[in-house]
Amino acid sequence: MKILILFLFISFFFISCGLIRMEEIIKEVEIVDDSYEEIIESEPSIYGKWEWVESYNEISNDYLFPETEEETKTIVINDNFKYSVIRNDKIYEVKDYYIDSRVSVFDDESYNAIIINGWYDQLIEFYVDDEGTSLYLIDNFEDGYISVYYKKKPSNKM
Repeated sequence: MKILILFLFISFFFISCGLIRMEEIIKEVEIVDDSYEEIIESEPSIYGKWEWVESYNEISNDYLFPETEEETKTIVINDNFKYSVIRNDKIYEVKDYYIDSRVSVFDDESYNAIIINGWYDQLIEFYVDDEGTSLYLIDNFEDGYISVYYKKKPSNKM
């Protein structure tokens, strides 16, 4: 009987802690959602399917292309906070993300950034051109790459 009471007490304790933490997470998400919507509304849409065209490193003068890397890469960024990477037509990974304004290591200015959870919460600055057809992802570290993607048009499959 004492073991049952102890078990119930411990279970109640962990459930209470979980509920408190869940409430904190919900508050964090609400804060991120507000800033996220504000950023998206002020910029051409980052949502969509994007095909990798090239990556380059200005410091090492290194250029990467799908042909030279023998790899196609597509990213899908959707409005339910999922960032998917497709390599050679196979889903490589799906990660959660959020968007926030962050300071760049390059010029100490504030830019929109996509923060991808699970990549050591990697911070990537982004820019979508005025037409909404090109996406630039800029690694926010000094010897990082700038990757260029073109928006894929929806296919007309019947």
